Amino acid sequence: SNGVWHARARMSGGGMIGKRSLAFVGMVAGGLAGVLGAYISLAANDMLSSSQLWAAATAGAITGLLLGILMTCILTSCNPVKMLKGLQAAGAKLSYWAISLHIRMLWGPLSGWGCGYEPEQGKIVMGVHTNGMGHVIQAVRLIGALAKAGIEVDTVAFGDMTKVPQNFLDDFKRLMPGVHLYDFAHEIHYDDNLGGEVSLIKVILNTIWKIMGPPGLSMVRKYVAMLKERRFHVCLSLWDPHIPVLHDSLWGAQKLKVVNVATQGLLYLEWPYHFQLDFLWYANMGSIQLDAELISLLFFPQHDALPVIVAVPEEKSKEDFLLAYSCMPAALTNIAQIKDKKVVLFTKAVERWTEHYKACPNIEIKKVGPEFAGYLSRCSGLIASPSPGVVTQALAVGTPCYLICPSGHLEQQFNEDYYFKYFDGVTNAARIPLTTWASGVSKNDKSLMPQAKQVREWLLQFDAQVDKLVIPAMRRAMASGDGGGKKHAVGSGAYKSLV
Repeated sequence: SNGVWHARARMSGGGMIGKRSLAFVGMVAGGLAGVLGAYISLAANDMLSSSQLWAAATAGAITGLLLGILMTCILTSCNPVKMLKGLQAAGAKLSYWAISLHIRMLWGPLSGWGCGYEPEQGKIVMGVHTNGMGHVIQAVRLIGALAKAGIEVDTVAFGDMTKVPQNFLDDFKRLMPGVHLYDFAHEIHYDDNLGGEVSLIKVILNTIWKIMGPPGLSMVRKYVAMLKERRFHVCLSLWDPHIPVLHDSLWGAQKLKVVNVATQGLLYLEWPYHFQLDFLWYANMGSIQLDAELISLLFFPQHDALPVIVAVPEEKSKEDFLLAYSCMPAALTNIAQIKDKKVVLFTKAVERWTEHYKACPNIEIKKVGPEFAGYLSRCSGLIASPSPGVVTQALAVGTPCYLICPSGHLEQQFNEDYYFKYFDGVTNAARIPLTTWASGVSKNDKSLMPQAKQVREWLLQFDAQVDKLVIPAMRRAMASGDGGGKKHAVGSGAYKSLV
C-alpha cells in the first residue's frame, strides 16, 4: 500500500468499467434504441404535444439505458455485487462530468473566462477544507514547513473562512508574512451544520445547488477574477475540491499542478467503486485535464506517507474528567447519560450547547481554541467522532477513546475501522455502553503508555517526512511547465509510489 500516489497513466474510468468498453457500448446503444422506439411509437399520434413527445423519448432513453447496462452486465458475466459497484462507479464519473461540463460551458463564459491562462512560474495557492478544523491545523503546520524550506505561498483559500477561529488565521499570517487569505464562502457542509448525521441525499442536492445553481456562478466568477490577477501555477490542497474542480473544468486551466495532502488517501488503497468516494476522488484529483498527486496522511507508520499532522500533546498527570469533541457535536448528545464524571465538551457553538446541557451540571462547555491541547493531555478519557487528529493526539498520551461515528459520515466510518484495526484503547457503542465505559475509565490507568510511545515517535517524524515527500513534490511542481493536461490513473493497481 502506497502513501504517495502519482496520477499520470491513461485509464478512462476505474478498473471494472474501464476494462469493459463493451459496457459503454451497451449503454449508448440501449439509450439510442429507447429514444428511437419512443419516437416511432408516438410520432404518428397527432394528439401528443411536443413536451409529451420529449417526455416519452426521455423515458424511453432511460429505460433503454438501464436495459443496456443490465444486458451488458449479463454478457460480461457480472455478478450482482460487481454490477452494483459498476453502476456506482459509472454514476460517480457521469455525475462529475455533468458538473464539470456545466462549469466549462456555462459558468466559465459567464464569468469572463476565455480559453486559458499563463501561470506565473512557481506561484502557489493553498486550498483548505473547513469542515472541521483538522484540515486547517494541517495547513498551519505545512505552511510553517514550507516557510522553513524557503517556499513562498501566495494565497491560502478557505472553503468557508467564517468557520476558522481567528487564532489560526493569525498563525498563517505569522508563519507566512504577506500571505493573501481568500474566502470561497462556498462549502458543502459536512459538519455541525448537518446536525448529528449525514444524509447522502441532502449532500447531493446541496452539491447540485451550490455548484450548478446561482451560488456556483458567484463562486466561479469570484475565483476567475482572482486567478486572472494572481495566475497560480501550483496548488497545495488539503482535500478542498474548489480549486481542483475549477481547473479540471475551465478551458485551458490545466496548467495548474495540484499536490494533495490528505488523510483520505486511506480510502483509496484499493479503488472503492463507490459513488460518494469515487466522486470525491474526481473532485479533488480531477478526471478530465488535471495533473495531480496525493500524499497520504496516516496515523500509523509508513515510509512513503506523512504522520497525521497534529500537535504532539505534552504528557501530563491525568485528572478525573472526560473530554468530548466532534466537528458534529450533535452526534455526542449521549454524553448527557454520564452522571458520575465531569465531562468537558469543546465546541464552536458555546451558547447553543450550554443551553442544550443546562440540566447536566457535570457537563462544562468550552470554546474550541488553544487551551484544548492542555485539557486533552490531562483528561482520563476522550469521547469523540473518529476524526484522525484528536483521536491520534489522545492515543499519543495514552488516553482511552470512545468513538461515536455520525450516521452516514462515510470517511469517519473508514477512520473508525482503521482505529480498531491498528490500535488498542479504542471502543464504541457496539462493544460497550458509553456509561459503562465512562465509569470504568481511571486516571491511574497506564496500560496504553507503550502504544503511546510508538504513536508519539511516528508523529514526531513529521518534519523529516515533509522534507522527504512534500518539499520535493512542491519543488517538482514549481519547476514544471505545462503538463499538457495529463490525466491521472484511476482504478485498483493504477497507483505508483514516488518513493
